[in-house]
Amino acid sequence: MTNPPPSWSLGNNLPLPPHTVPQLIPPIPGSSSSYPSTTTTNLSPMSVPPPPAIPLNIPPEQLPAWFAQHYPHLPPPPPPPPVNAGTYPTLQQSFVQPAVPYSSQLPPLPQPPGVPVTFSYAQAAGGVAMPAFQPAFTAVNAKKTISKPKPGNVLSLPTTHASSPPSAGKTEWPESLKAFVNRAFSDCPDDLKHVLEREVKDIVTSAFEQNIVWTTNWDLKTVPCLEGRKKKDADKKRKKGQNMNEKSIGLMNPGERDRREKRARRFEEEAAAERAKTTAAVPPPPTATDYEADGIDWDQHTIIGYSTTLEKKYLRLTSAPDPSTVRPLHILKDALELVKAKWRKDNNYSYVCDQFKSIRQDLTVQRIRNGFSVSVYETHARIALEKGDLGEYNQCQTQLQQLYALGIDGHPTEFLAYRILYFLYARSRTEVNDVLTRLTEEDKMDPNVRHALDVRKALTSGNYRKLFRLYMDVPNMGAYLMDNFVERERVRALCVMAKSYRPTLDVRFITEELGFENDVETVQFLEAQGVQQQILREGANAGKWRVQMRESMQPLENARARAFKVVDIKGQI
Repeated sequence: MTNPPPSWSLGNNLPLPPHTVPQLIPPIPGSSSSYPSTTTTNLSPMSVPPPPAIPLNIPPEQLPAWFAQHYPHLPPPPPPPPVNAGTYPTLQQSFVQPAVPYSSQLPPLPQPPGVPVTFSYAQAAGGVAMPAFQPAFTAVNAKKTISKPKPGNVLSLPTTHASSPPSAGKTEWPESLKAFVNRAFSDCPDDLKHVLEREVKDIVTSAFEQNIVWTTNWDLKTVPCLEGRKKKDADKKRKKGQNMNEKSIGLMNPGERDRREKRARRFEEEAAAERAKTTAAVPPPPTATDYEADGIDWDQHTIIGYSTTLEKKYLRLTSAPDPSTVRPLHILKDALELVKAKWRKDNNYSYVCDQFKSIRQDLTVQRIRNGFSVSVYETHARIALEKGDLGEYNQCQTQLQQLYALGIDGHPTEFLAYRILYFLYARSRTEVNDVLTRLTEEDKMDPNVRHALDVRKALTSGNYRKLFRLYMDVPNMGAYLMDNFVERERVRALCVMAKSYRPTLDVRFITEELGFENDVETVQFLEAQGVQQQILREGANAGKWRVQMRESMQPLENARARAFKVVDIKGQI
């Protein structure tokens, strides 16, 4: 039977593992310094018999005798200096107190047999010399600079930071000079580095010789070789652009070249007039949006027509307008009344739209912008809404926005509400937000605008119940615009119902919630969305028919994907 390894302990309650010898330097009472805390060192139990325990509160003057008894192979440490008697810290206090060792003048201790580490004397301030570890590393000085000079920069910059001329006997550079040198070498191409080095040396040497190094504005200083290279590159780019323009112009006929030059001059004049305006609310003059005649200079060819024909077919202009075919203002007023009468009588939209476009064309070529112009565009926009022609309506709306900005009377709030509803149909969130930022408090109080804003709020919040209540009570002609997106919103509302109601839902309930006129229209709408087999047709009354909601989810989701896939935005916004 083998004996168990000896068990060492600190005091009576702190056991240590075998083959360890604790080192303890008790602090001297009254001293401000701290002592090395308890550590352990691997020793061989065969060469150094372990002591049973180390007294924790042994006075310093008894330590030499204690060590002579338990460490006979080590020379005795020198006696400690006399100190006043006092209370010694406990073991826990000695653990948490940091050690402050310093190099001792005592001779090194001989290495005991069987000890695999090297010992040395360590003396705390006023303490007792004890064996301690040597550091297992070699201290080196850390590098203080983190940048290296750029390749090719052979000028050595001083490390001092002088903001004013240095004292005599010292050669220092201003910070602006250092920045000038670094900037020059960073912008220099590889093939100019040797030239740049020579020129920078000459500039700096000349500045020191003339004693102007501290008075020169180095931030504005340039190097000749770099300036020459920049000018040469700019000339190359300019010549390349000229060659491209000459090649493109050379392929054109003389007439096309003249038209492009006139067009460029017209845009330059309009831009200059726009910059000269004092208020940003006034938009640029209206352009020819009703026809494609970009090469015509309307400032030069503004005319006053003398045609007396009331009805005129609309034709796109391909040349300067002929005054004999253009109707003056008083004839245009009669032509408008004739078109209104024929619309009320025949309701022929193709004929009416063609006549309105010819009237708008005559107004544009004569540059007539007054209350009559607003009346023409408003009337044409209302008729286009009634017939669902969003392209013509959008063109009229764009011109009306510019005419209202000029301060011409009309119905701006009515068409502002139409504009908001149109953007909701087109799902143009950016344009809607742009309109909202331009609204005034007076605009928000108008019933038309307030209704359009309520529709927007219901759409964004998903409140389909409120949306269809607003659809049933629309001021003016806003219902014609809402007709364009109310069906897709009904499909989205049905998808929500299919997820919320179980197991079935009455057709009458769907009719009332989604704003249908009758139950038959509701059933026809459901069948158009692919919900045919899910309708339980019990009896002749369609209002009592029931729709299976769980089974209708997939057809309704497919219909929703089709409804929100594409929006055909006609005209221009």
